[in-house]
Amino acid sequence: MSKLLLLGASGFTGRYLKERLLKRDLQLICPSRGELPLFSRASEIRDYLQEHRPDTICNLAGLSHVEQSNPDEIYRVNALFVADLLEAAVQTPSVRRIVLAGTANIYGNTKGAVKETDFAGIRPQNHYGASKFLMEQFTHWHRDPLEICVTRPFSCIGIGQKPTFLLPKLVQSFKRKDPTVRLGNTDVRRDFVDIRDVAAIYESLLTSDRPLPPTVNIASNKTHSIGEILEELTRISGHTIRIEQDPGLVRKNDLFFQQGDDTLLKESVAYRPRFDFRSTLQWMYSETQGADS
Repeated sequence: MSKLLLLGASGFTGRYLKERLLKRDLQLICPSRGELPLFSRASEIRDYLQEHRPDTICNLAGLSHVEQSNPDEIYRVNALFVADLLEAAVQTPSVRRIVLAGTANIYGNTKGAVKETDFAGIRPQNHYGASKFLMEQFTHWHRDPLEICVTRPFSCIGIGQKPTFLLPKLVQSFKRKDPTVRLGNTDVRRDFVDIRDVAAIYESLLTSDRPLPPTVNIASNKTHSIGEILEELTRISGHTIRIEQDPGLVRKNDLFFQQGDDTLLKESVAYRPRFDFRSTLQWMYSETQGADS
């Protein structure tokens, strides 16, 4: 039976992926941060891997908020921990495949739908994006003998996302019937992907019999503006909210436009997204509990 080590199983993406993987015929290992801390040394990670002997590893653990105040911690968790994980995996004969969660933040602002091979388009705008780009560089040292795939998810949305992010903040404001909502930059278009589709894509990558690409966008190839989001939430809720721009919420180097090309994704996995943007907003507004399969 296949053994799969899932790091970050308690996070936003991890909870949905774990629910899917538990339905498969494999042995799933989900260590807590107490069992395998993100500040573990390579030797400690190696000991853990050699004790449990997984053949596949998925790392979703990390610091995800771009406004994290401690850059040292961002690089230690998002990049250096992965460097140690890869070093330990090379020394563990059972490990054959590793899927690592990167980010579309490494692209910065895109001009149209960006492809994975558009190296000139890689311009991280914050420590989060830069830490994930550094993480990607470490993978090049270990692609022989390991099969390593780095995902670049665009804006993942769904129930369970922290309210500090744009979509859950807006959904909660509409649910409360707030008269106004304060936002930072409002001239924004993003490529949004339903977290249930994201989890299914990870599942496909982890269990596929086909060779995986070294990097792959998790994207819809579509963008939506804040205006479109507000219009749709107004339709769903029957409530209208007035937007107040708050200069204090404007982030330095914010991303105004991001769109991902999904061609390679479609070539790499058989799964096709089931949830369009409107149905995702409806689901978030209704707050149906659980991770639908």
